Amino acid sequence: MKKEQEEDIRWLSNRMDEDFEQLSEADYIPSNKIPS
Repeated sequence: MKKEQEEDIRWLSNRMDEDFEQLSEADYIPSNKIPS
């Protein structure tokens, strides 16, 4: 595997981790934290 591909995969997995963290945080935000 080329080094560029490895970096792309690392970047992609980091992005997916970030998206997953944002999703799970959004799932657990108490309703009083959501601006009305």
